[in-house]
Amino acid sequence: MAWSANQFSDFTINRPTNQTSGLHLNNKTSFNNRGLGTTNSFNRQNYHSARNTGSGIQKLEELTPGSIANIIGVVIAKESPRSVFSKKNAGTERFLLGFVIRDSPAGFVNCTCWGSEPFIADLAKSFCIGDVVKVDNAQVQMNPSDGSDEKFRVSSPLGFHLTLSENHSSLTLYNGLDLGTYSPLQFIPIKPNSDYYTLEDVLANGQALNGEHISLLAAVRKIGEPRDITTKAGKHTKRCEIKLFDESCPSFPLVLWGEELVDYAQSWTQGETVLFVADVRMNYDDFRSCMVATADSKTVFTPNPDTVDAKCLYQFALTQNFVEDDSAGRDQSDPPLEEIKDILVVEQIATREGVTSDFAVLYGVITKFDLDSDNTEHFCRRKCTKCKQMVSADTGYQCSNPNCSQAALSVFNTTGEIIHVQPEIDYSVPINISDHTGTVQCRLSADILHTITGWNVKELMQIPAEGRTELKWQYLLERCKFHIKMLRNYRTPERLSIRVMSCCKADSAEMLQSISPIKGR
Repeated sequence: MAWSANQFSDFTINRPTNQTSGLHLNNKTSFNNRGLGTTNSFNRQNYHSARNTGSGIQKLEELTPGSIANIIGVVIAKESPRSVFSKKNAGTERFLLGFVIRDSPAGFVNCTCWGSEPFIADLAKSFCIGDVVKVDNAQVQMNPSDGSDEKFRVSSPLGFHLTLSENHSSLTLYNGLDLGTYSPLQFIPIKPNSDYYTLEDVLANGQALNGEHISLLAAVRKIGEPRDITTKAGKHTKRCEIKLFDESCPSFPLVLWGEELVDYAQSWTQGETVLFVADVRMNYDDFRSCMVATADSKTVFTPNPDTVDAKCLYQFALTQNFVEDDSAGRDQSDPPLEEIKDILVVEQIATREGVTSDFAVLYGVITKFDLDSDNTEHFCRRKCTKCKQMVSADTGYQCSNPNCSQAALSVFNTTGEIIHVQPEIDYSVPINISDHTGTVQCRLSADILHTITGWNVKELMQIPAEGRTELKWQYLLERCKFHIKMLRNYRTPERLSIRVMSCCKADSAEMLQSISPIKGR
């Protein structure tokens, strides 16, 4: 069947209720090749015989723009479903799903499937990165000649992309006899084997790489906990931070965004999986004062690539024995969290009754979380760089401690002119933790706040107050387990400051079992 050139250009998603889609979701399930769960499989039903139903499979490298294609290949990249506003029907949204399919070492292209919101949502659940799929009746379209198509999509060696339609195309999981010829393609990098930076190269270039897309070859040191995030635009997504390493660098941060990529990362193995990361974006993180890699819509991950360098790195990774101490919010002298056994309630913290250590476990709920304060200055506490005493705006943020060399000697330079020493800034957020006995005031350090929310303090300060309010209510009144350190002021012993060493959601049964003996005292 010959289709007009504009058949895919735009369409309304509001179909009459008696119209049936060319694709239907059946009740069969199949396991994807990573064992991450079951996925629905799409089958064609009631499809007119006049349409091309995949009578012949073509190779990507043989396709020409303007033709209709039937392809079998492995999915090497996949985005989360999203929507855009229609150009033809103002105020309406069109829904799409993007992915990259590959059928040979040099043959891979971007694919976009358009359809209604429920259709795209179901389609996204039907296959994963690494699955081999069969695509029928996809339209082959030429890429823009100005290269704009590759600014936000995977760079393909072919000059076209594939477009799929809910009404005219199909995508199914493929399990034919030649399945084994496609699966190994996911382990071949899309860039030349030697075209990558070592982590040492990234550190040496520093901010010169800021905003650039580069390729990395590194092993997975640690896979962080996936976190649900609400973006500034109010959309819900997932975020996960990976620690990478190689022979030249013991730890380097990689940030993943989106449910598809975050879920895919859970199939990697810490200390073993080697990644060839093609076109990952590099940025300088002001908060951490270091370079950070972030995967975006151009990035393709090749796990355990079949290259000599990757195999050497894998052997090196097996010799490493990293100890992850999860030391955010802790001093080097603090005990490991698993060694903190004392369980206290707020009343005991205030009276010191039965307290035998400065470290304890506290179960409670967050009843105050000032993320949405109009005065973002209270996120900052300024300290003297020498004596660590707090400084205020009243003294121009200069140290007033007469016993501090910074205050007594360093305010003049060699010519006798007064100089102003910049204070050290400690970013943290005040919170209240409450239980059945009372409330205690604490502060969340920048590291702990970043661990909980996925945002650092500087990023939070840039979010409008209403956005911070929405984020705050994701954590208020949630039952949590806190590891705390109690710090007393030796000049005024009645003053106590509480530092949160870790925070996580508490299991209700564990919480009840732990505090019941304390209640009965």
